[in-house]
Amino acid sequence: MAKKRIFLSLIRKKSNWFMCLLMAILATLVFTGALVWQASSQSIKELEKTYGSSFKLAAYADRSNPDFWEYKIFDENYSANIYIGPRVSLEMLERISGEIDGIANYEWEDKTDLMNNSVALVQMGFQLVPGFSASDLKFREERYKQWKKGDISDQDWQMYDEQHYKNSKYHIYATDAYGLNNSQYSTYFCNGTFRLVSGRHISPSDYHVAMVTPTFAKLNGLKIGDTIPLMVSPLNASTSFDAGVLGTVDAVIIGMFEPTYEQPVNEYTSEDDILNNWILTDLKSYSEMEKIAGWSGKTNRAFIYVDDPSMVGDIMEQVKQLDWLDKRYYGVEKDDSSYHEAAAPIRTIRLAMGAGIAVLAASGAALMYLVLKHNIARRERETGILMALGITGKSIKRQLLAENLILGGIAFLLALGIANAAAPILGDSLLHTLSPREEMQEYTKEEIEAAISRQDYEACEKMTAPQTKGIEPPDTLSVHTSLFCILITGFGMALLICLCVNEALGKTLRLEPSQVLSMVT
Repeated sequence: MAKKRIFLSLIRKKSNWFMCLLMAILATLVFTGALVWQASSQSIKELEKTYGSSFKLAAYADRSNPDFWEYKIFDENYSANIYIGPRVSLEMLERISGEIDGIANYEWEDKTDLMNNSVALVQMGFQLVPGFSASDLKFREERYKQWKKGDISDQDWQMYDEQHYKNSKYHIYATDAYGLNNSQYSTYFCNGTFRLVSGRHISPSDYHVAMVTPTFAKLNGLKIGDTIPLMVSPLNASTSFDAGVLGTVDAVIIGMFEPTYEQPVNEYTSEDDILNNWILTDLKSYSEMEKIAGWSGKTNRAFIYVDDPSMVGDIMEQVKQLDWLDKRYYGVEKDDSSYHEAAAPIRTIRLAMGAGIAVLAASGAALMYLVLKHNIARRERETGILMALGITGKSIKRQLLAENLILGGIAFLLALGIANAAAPILGDSLLHTLSPREEMQEYTKEEIEAAISRQDYEACEKMTAPQTKGIEPPDTLSVHTSLFCILITGFGMALLICLCVNEALGKTLRLEPSQVLSMVT
């Protein structure tokens, strides 16, 4: 009889199907939000796994200790106070790597901006992809001819042109070298700005090796296995760019890399900003070149990579506990610099979905309670008759509970199908809205000259700087329905129905049948 009553109630009462529709809408909204929240959380974990398996070891300059500062005269044009106190050295990084398990790699300076790793070189006899320096040399040579003809006075030549003319003859050979301990970990390779086209990557055991671009190799007739002299010029140690070589580090070419896009290059692009002129070398050679240039061969910060991203916190604590690491001058900090901007829109989506789920769950519970209470109140006559016929309150409660759980199950299945179709669309739409892709921009010569004429040097620098890719958010959020998500959502919905039915029916079942029937108007 109970099953028959449940069946008849389900097919005859329109209010039941209104309740089913309401539960389906609420469940769809909550389940869609839960799927997007789960997908965004997984995307953040994947970014952390790919790019976040590192932390920063930083040296803090003690400005109060005069013993840590030295006044250094580089030449007649340049002098400065140089910090000679505790800094991060290769030996320190090697010692940390040897004493603590789980460390995969380490790099100097900011891995998202290789310009911080530069050592200026003079590649005498080598050709570079021409840029500003080549254009400037032509201009200076014209000025030199005019001076020789007497069109420019000796005073003006000496004041405005002579030093620039000397410098320009060497600038056309000047490019940058970047020191890497393990090039495959470099953000520029990880984010797709560079790709390895032949040979191999730089590894921690390498010494006196280099990677160049095929364009650079073709210009100079080089191949893998050839040796190139990395001649350190005074450019990195002084503001004077006179001719001269402070020292040379010979490096064997072990691999070739290339940019993955066509970089806009014009006569205002500096040679050392042209990606095809870049040279990658091992970190030991880079440190050696820094010492040749007059620096310490140390750095203010380094990034340490771990094998397992989940162990970053534990390994950071182990580094902090090293008794030989002076906490007054060194600090260990979590690093999310490489993927922070990429993860920002995904974190926003996760936060919005979490807040939305909380609001929908609370408001949905309140709405379901009110609708269920109203629905059950309309069935007081039926309840009173059943009680008068001797059917126990427990049986009546089970009947109403079964009805609403069946309706809830139907609503949940509908919600499951709709949410699985809607969640990817919603997630991708939010992701694309919050993380617009920045396109590579090619600035014309006229635009650059206009910026120079109005003395907008910031815009000019932006227009002539190398455009490189950063870590980008994923193109889509990978939405997968997990069993855990289904169970949590289904259990929460069933629990809510049970609580609502029990609360809405409790007062009525405590009355006598005659009292219930007398309440019916």
